[in-house]
Amino acid sequence: MIVSAVIAIIFSLGMIFTPMQFLGSFGFQVDALSMVLSRDYGTAMFAFAIALWLTRGDKASNALRAILIMWGTLHVAELAVNSYALSMHVFEIGKLVMPFVLHGIFAVGAFYYAFSMKNELER
Repeated sequence: MIVSAVIAIIFSLGMIFTPMQFLGSFGFQVDALSMVLSRDYGTAMFAFAIALWLTRGDKASNALRAILIMWGTLHVAELAVNSYALSMHVFEIGKLVMPFVLHGIFAVGAFYYAFSMKNELER
Protein backbone atom coordinates (compact mmCIF):
# COMPACT_ATOMS: atom_id res chain seq x y z
CA MET A 1 0.00 0.00 0.00
CA ILE A 2 2.80 2.39 0.83
CA VAL A 3 4.52 1.89 -2.54
CA SER A 4 1.24 2.36 -4.42
CA ALA A 5 0.43 5.47 -2.40
CA VAL A 6 3.85 7.05 -2.96
CA ILE A 7 3.82 6.36 -6.70
CA ALA A 8 0.26 7.67 -6.99
CA ILE A 9 1.20 10.84 -5.11
CA ILE A 10 4.22 11.45 -7.35
CA PHE A 11 2.23 10.93 -10.55
CA SER A 12 -0.75 12.95 -9.32
CA LEU A 13 1.41 15.91 -8.31
CA GLY A 14 3.07 15.80 -11.73
CA MET A 15 -0.33 15.86 -13.43
CA ILE A 16 -1.60 18.68 -11.22
CA PHE A 17 1.40 21.01 -11.11
CA THR A 18 3.34 20.24 -14.30
CA PRO A 19 0.79 18.89 -16.79
CA MET A 20 2.71 20.22 -19.80
CA GLN A 21 5.87 18.32 -18.89
CA PHE A 22 3.95 15.25 -17.71
CA LEU A 23 1.88 14.93 -20.89
CA GLY A 24 4.82 15.97 -23.04
CA SER A 25 6.78 12.99 -21.74
CA PHE A 26 4.22 10.79 -23.53
CA GLY A 27 4.65 12.73 -26.77
CA PHE A 28 1.41 14.72 -26.56
CA GLN A 29 0.93 18.14 -28.03
CA VAL A 30 -0.38 19.93 -24.95
CA ASP A 31 -3.21 22.43 -25.20
CA ALA A 32 -5.41 24.12 -22.57
CA LEU A 33 -8.01 21.32 -22.56
CA SER A 34 -5.45 18.56 -22.05
CA MET A 35 -3.92 20.53 -19.19
CA VAL A 36 -7.33 20.82 -17.48
CA LEU A 37 -8.04 17.10 -17.99
CA SER A 38 -4.59 16.20 -16.67
CA ARG A 39 -5.22 18.27 -13.56
CA ASP A 40 -8.69 16.72 -13.11
CA TYR A 41 -7.29 13.20 -13.36
CA GLY A 42 -4.38 14.18 -11.13
CA THR A 43 -6.70 15.36 -8.36
CA ALA A 44 -8.68 12.10 -8.54
CA MET A 45 -5.46 10.09 -8.34
CA PHE A 46 -4.32 12.22 -5.42
CA ALA A 47 -7.54 11.32 -3.57
CA PHE A 48 -6.89 7.62 -4.31
CA ALA A 49 -3.34 8.04 -3.02
CA ILE A 50 -4.63 9.50 0.25
CA ALA A 51 -7.01 6.53 0.67
CA LEU A 52 -4.14 4.12 0.00
CA TRP A 53 -1.88 5.92 2.45
CA LEU A 54 -4.49 5.99 5.21
CA THR A 55 -5.01 2.22 4.96
CA ARG A 56 -1.29 1.36 4.97
CA GLY A 57 -1.37 -0.26 8.41
CA ASP A 58 -4.65 -2.12 7.91
CA LYS A 59 -4.19 -5.89 7.69
CA ALA A 60 -7.71 -6.98 6.74
CA SER A 61 -10.94 -4.99 6.71
CA ASN A 62 -13.87 -4.44 4.40
CA ALA A 63 -12.72 -0.85 3.86
CA LEU A 64 -9.24 -1.95 2.81
CA ARG A 65 -10.72 -4.60 0.51
CA ALA A 66 -12.96 -1.96 -1.12
CA ILE A 67 -9.99 0.38 -1.66
CA LEU A 68 -7.93 -2.45 -3.18
CA ILE A 69 -10.76 -3.37 -5.55
CA MET A 70 -11.09 0.31 -6.51
CA TRP A 71 -7.32 0.55 -7.08
CA GLY A 72 -7.28 -2.62 -9.19
CA THR A 73 -10.28 -1.45 -11.22
CA LEU A 74 -8.58 1.88 -11.91
CA HIS A 75 -5.55 0.08 -13.34
CA VAL A 76 -7.61 -2.33 -15.45
CA ALA A 77 -9.49 0.67 -16.86
CA GLU A 78 -6.16 2.41 -17.55
CA LEU A 79 -4.96 -0.68 -19.43
CA ALA A 80 -8.13 -0.58 -21.53
CA VAL A 81 -7.81 3.15 -22.25
CA ASN A 82 -4.13 2.85 -23.14
CA SER A 83 -4.84 -0.16 -25.37
CA TYR A 84 -7.51 1.82 -27.18
CA ALA A 85 -5.16 4.79 -27.57
CA LEU A 86 -2.52 2.45 -28.96
CA SER A 87 -4.99 0.98 -31.46
CA MET A 88 -5.94 4.52 -32.57
CA HIS A 89 -2.22 5.37 -33.02
CA VAL A 90 -2.37 8.09 -30.35
CA PHE A 91 0.70 6.62 -28.64
CA GLU A 92 3.79 4.93 -29.93
CA ILE A 93 4.26 1.48 -28.40
CA GLY A 94 7.58 2.50 -26.85
CA LYS A 95 5.90 5.20 -24.76
CA LEU A 96 3.39 2.70 -23.34
CA VAL A 97 5.65 -0.14 -22.25
CA MET A 98 6.25 1.23 -18.76
CA PRO A 99 2.61 2.29 -18.18
CA PHE A 100 1.42 -1.17 -19.29
CA VAL A 101 3.87 -2.85 -16.93
CA LEU A 102 2.99 -0.60 -13.98
CA HIS A 103 -0.78 -0.82 -14.51
CA GLY A 104 -0.53 -4.59 -14.89
CA ILE A 105 1.51 -5.04 -11.71
CA PHE A 106 -0.75 -2.76 -9.67
CA ALA A 107 -3.95 -4.40 -10.98
CA VAL A 108 -2.75 -7.95 -10.31
CA GLY A 109 -1.38 -7.03 -6.88
CA ALA A 110 -4.50 -5.13 -5.81
CA PHE A 111 -6.91 -7.88 -6.88
CA TYR A 112 -4.69 -10.61 -5.44
CA TYR A 113 -4.63 -9.00 -2.00
CA ALA A 114 -8.30 -7.94 -2.12
CA PHE A 115 -9.54 -11.43 -2.90
CA SER A 116 -7.06 -13.32 -0.72
CA MET A 117 -8.12 -11.06 2.14
CA LYS A 118 -11.69 -12.40 1.87
CA ASN A 119 -10.64 -15.54 3.75
CA GLU A 120 -9.22 -13.43 6.59
CA LEU A 121 -12.46 -11.45 6.88
CA GLU A 122 -14.58 -14.59 7.08
CA ARG A 123 -12.73 -15.92 10.16
